[in-house]
Amino acid sequence: MKKRVKKRVKKKLLSIVYILGYYLGVDVLFYWLNRDKQRVLVYHNIIPDELWMDALFLVTGIRESVFRKQIALISKRLRLSTILDEPCSAMFTFDDGYRCANITSRILEDYATAGLFFMPVENIGSKQPLWIDKIMLWFSLVPENRYEIGGIPYLLTSNENREIAYSNYCNRMYEGHPYVPSLWIDELNRLYPFQSLYEMVPTALYSLRFMGLSKDEILVLQKRGHKFGGHSVSHDILSLLDDKELKNDFRQTSILLSQHIINEPIYAYPYGHPRDVTSVVIKVCENSIYHYAFMNEHVEFPTSYTRSRLNLGNGYNKYELDAKLSGFHQFLKKLV
Repeated sequence: MKKRVKKRVKKKLLSIVYILGYYLGVDVLFYWLNRDKQRVLVYHNIIPDELWMDALFLVTGIRESVFRKQIALISKRLRLSTILDEPCSAMFTFDDGYRCANITSRILEDYATAGLFFMPVENIGSKQPLWIDKIMLWFSLVPENRYEIGGIPYLLTSNENREIAYSNYCNRMYEGHPYVPSLWIDELNRLYPFQSLYEMVPTALYSLRFMGLSKDEILVLQKRGHKFGGHSVSHDILSLLDDKELKNDFRQTSILLSQHIINEPIYAYPYGHPRDVTSVVIKVCENSIYHYAFMNEHVEFPTSYTRSRLNLGNGYNKYELDAKLSGFHQFLKKLV
């Protein structure tokens, strides 16, 4: 409880600093200081407003109207580009390859730009979510109750404690438990079947959020100028794979380049945080077909295989957006 209160206070203070930075010209200064840099932006799912649900499984999503506001502001501040490392530009990247990419692509085309979509092998033409999204869906929609999972009680009665429970459940993957996602899926399915949960999601929303792009859809998007890179086979936590599994994962994604499903030798690590991307993972990526690889956060000293990406969140606050785009936000984080 104290931690959450402290977080809210910190967020409020930051909001005040962002406003001051906007009106005092600090953002303008940081835009100038970072004029030679490119901002690579990371998103997941763009969802039409009429299909939006207040549910945990959309925590990585953003309403279409909000995304349109974000891109309108970004286009006023920076050039929109599909060329890596173009100075004073913004590049849009999207992870996981669900069918909402068809909507995303049209919005980008309204601004005469294109996206770089990172596609997991198993999500090509898939009718079901990736395993990690199955877990998120389970914690999002399972009926309110107290569940005992793996000997640990989880109280699922509000969006807030569902999010906490999902986070705690996933964290156990890093805590010495055997890394076997299929067993976790089976465990949850026994408590409450996934099929019943799928049926709770409106058909149109399910298609966009939980079904993968088909090969034909990918090829159509490529013809319209959009790019595709690698994003693992099944969105595994790469740092938890053994050496053989890790090399095989990169080997399988390499095949997509020869099949023209991937048309850029660029990779995005699943999850993309330091605990997911060890030096071993980076080394295997360096020895693969990929020329560059992206993390999922700001990297203070990036390399070709640990490139930064910027998450603008799923809201619209012009003061916060300008702070993040200009680099003022990252400066504040270093100070704090």
